[in-house]
Formats: sequence, C-alpha cells, structure tokens
Amino acid sequence: MSELLSPDNKGESQGMINYVKAFRNGNSLFQLPVQDSNETHSNFLKLRVAELSCCLLAIVGFGVGAIIYDLIYPKNTYEEKKDLVDMLFFISSLSTGLLLLSIIWRTSVEFKWLKSKGVHASGDSLFSTEKFPKLVSELIVNAMHPVWFLGRDTFSQENVVYPEFGIEYQYNAILSMVTLLRFYHCVRVLSILSIYRSGRAQRICIMNGSEARSSYAIKCLMKEQPLLLVSSMMIIGILIGGYCLRILERPLVIQSQMDFSKYSNAMWCIILTMTTVGYGDYYPVTVGGRLVGFISCIWGVLVVSLMVVSLTNLLMLESGEDKALTLLKRLNFKKETQQSAAAVIGSAFKLRCWIKKYPNDTKTHNILLGKLKKHVMTFNRTKMKLKSLYNLDSPFDRIERKLNKIEDSIEEDKEFLGKTLARLNALKK
Repeated sequence: MSELLSPDNKGESQGMINYVKAFRNGNSLFQLPVQDSNETHSNFLKLRVAELSCCLLAIVGFGVGAIIYDLIYPKNTYEEKKDLVDMLFFISSLSTGLLLLSIIWRTSVEFKWLKSKGVHASGDSLFSTEKFPKLVSELIVNAMHPVWFLGRDTFSQENVVYPEFGIEYQYNAILSMVTLLRFYHCVRVLSILSIYRSGRAQRICIMNGSEARSSYAIKCLMKEQPLLLVSSMMIIGILIGGYCLRILERPLVIQSQMDFSKYSNAMWCIILTMTTVGYGDYYPVTVGGRLVGFISCIWGVLVVSLMVVSLTNLLMLESGEDKALTLLKRLNFKKETQQSAAAVIGSAFKLRCWIKKYPNDTKTHNILLGKLKKHVMTFNRTKMKLKSLYNLDSPFDRIERKLNKIEDSIEEDKEFLGKTLARLNALKK
C-alpha cells in the first residue's frame, strides 16, 4: 500500500482512490458507464473547432516566422523595415500564445469527450492520466518561435567541409525552422474533419472492437484516395525540406558557389535527394544541411514506395471488372471456337473431295493434309483455353467428374449383372 501511495505512483493511486469513492457511492466497479450520446456529440463538435483553431494558428505562426526570416537575414532590409519586422514579431508571439491556449482547450475538450464515451472513469482528471505529460511536451514544442529580443543575434558553428570558414546562424532563423513541427496540427485537423472520425464511424469501430483514431482516418484515406495522399506527402516533403535546407546552407553561398539563397534551388536539391537521382549540381555542405538531406532521402524512399504500391493497386481490376473481362473472354472464345471448328471441317471436306476427284495427285493431297493438321492444332489450342475461362479445374468440377466416373462404373456393373443373370437363366432352362 505504501508503494502505491509513493510519489512515483501518484497518478495510479489517485485513480484508485477515485474508484474507491465511486464504489462507496454505490456504483459498481465492473459496470461500464452509460454513454450520453448528446454530450458526446457536443464535445466532439467542440473538439473539431479546437483542432481547427490550433491548425489555423499554427499556419499563421509558421507563415509569419518565414516572412520574418526573409526580412531579417539581409542587414540592410532589417534596418529599413524595422517597424514591419517588430509588428511581425508581435503577431508571431500573439499567435503562439493563442496557440498554446488553444492546445490546452483542445486537450481539455478531448478529455471530456473521452470521458463521455466511457474511456476514462468519472473520477479521473487530466492530471491523473497520461494526458498531462503529453500536454506539457506539446506546449514546449509549440512555444518555440521567433522573438523580438533576439533580433539578428547569431551563434557560430564549426564547418567540417570548409574549416577555414565559420558558419553563423541567426537564432530566429533556427526558431522559424522549428515552427515547422507545428505541421502535425494540419494532420490532426485533416483526420478529425473526415468522415472516418465522425460519430457514426466511432460507433461502427467500437462495434467491431477498434477505435477511430487519427491513424485509422489516415489509413482509410490511403485506401480510398492513395494518389492524392501520396502526392500531398511528396509536395509537403519538398516544401519543408527546401525551406530547412535554404536556412542551413544560405550562410555558405559564396564559399560553396551554390546559390541556396533561392528557394527554387533548395527545392530542386530536395527533389533530387528524395528521388535518389543526385545530379550533383546542388548538394549540402553543412552538418545541418546533410541531416536534412538524409531525412529527405528516407522520406522520399517511403513516398516513392507508397506511390508504386498505390499505382499497382489502382491498375488492378476490381471484382466487377474482373467478372466483366471473363465474360468478354468467354464470348470471344465461343466465336474463336466456331471459326477454328469451321476451318477444320472445311479443310477436311476439301481434302475428301480432292481425293475422290484426283486419287493419284499425292502432291496436292499432302498440301491439303498439312493444312488440315494446322487447323486441327489451332482447334486444340483453342480448346485449351476452355479450362482457364470456365474454371474447369475448380474443386466443384473435380467432385463432379469423380461423381460422373462413379455413375459410369455403376452403369457398367448393372450391365454386367444383367448379362450374368441372363446367362444363368439360360443355363437353368
């Protein structure tokens, strides 16, 4: 008991205390909570609004951070547009603060929604479950953004490719790159706004022993719209990888003689890396740039493999299409069989007539006989298609053939017994 009440097991002991209180109030510990459909639906709608607000604020924060980086990197531009930059810093901090509040609100609404579904007990709280550590880590990740008091402050890093040239990165440039981690909000809102996480989908999944989470929605989207999802993954990887590569390689544009200050060149390098082409006209020369290139390569291999699988599944015939193709083949087979059979009969009739008319013309006889053999071989090849088109080697067909053999043997036995009885009767007489 003392181990359960220790600080390390504080959440578990609190949950046990809540269960004990519920049991003292007359509730059964083994009775499943009754789900209030109206409350569940209301909380789910609130959760959708919270996810959408988080996504919009995350996009605003990332967009403002990218604009700030382009304005503060050249020193002359920063001095000329200092008022605009300060306003953008304020918008960035404001959107980040609202994003943190939206995350707290979303987590609270999600916990209430799960509680109304019966996933958590009525006595559970946000602090007694695993949601609180996840909330703290999520707030820390989303709190990082470009701030005004850092301005154009830089830090130095040693370059392994050009040791004689040092690298200076701006703090706000790195922070604007970190804001890309907020992209997961877009994935969450895409999943929760789809039909695969609706109330009906939740009930159907529960009936089948599963749960309609974000992973389930993404799997469904991958099955229903594979090309759209894979293309989006490719485009997003190119945009994000190009942005990060531009920030990390831009300080060494003069030394490397590769113009990574242009976003198009950075995206071109990422495209070559993701598709594992590697022309060599653009390549990273910094540690951070090489790390981005490595991640882009892994991501590109994943996306290309998914694209190959999606195209393969897309080109496969569905059940209805496969049945239609089989029916068309059978119709064409009948026509082809009639033509080949007519050719055999015609060549045989022609050979017979020629033999009767010219019995000593062996040369012509051999020519007509060769044509007849050719038509017979064509007819035999046509008959071989019968087995695959009509599935004559199925288990039911094999059983039917065996039954026919048994029936034939029974008829033969009957005939033999009849003859034997007739002979016995004749001998008696």
